[in-house]
Amino acid sequence: VKLSDPTEARLFVGYAAGPGLQALEGNSQNGFFTQALLKVLRSDLAREDIRAKFFGSVSDFVGQISGQKQRPEVRQNMNKGFVFKQEHA
Repeated sequence: VKLSDPTEARLFVGYAAGPGLQALEGNSQNGFFTQALLKVLRSDLAREDIRAKFFGSVSDFVGQISGQKQRPEVRQNMNKGFVFKQEHA
């Protein structure tokens, strides 16, 4: 990602699995990480600060459905909170 002003960069990157770990697929149309992400996006947590409660819930759910075999990882440098805003057409 090339930014015009790197000092203003606020990035949040979520990986399905941490270093050296495999992202698992399960028996669903989506892998465990995507299942968890979709579940939490549809919940009230999508309106919470993504850095803590939101992604913590995604990680917890991935651990639950993978039998603790998969652990997502987050890299972020955000000094401010971030929430999803639902727009109605």
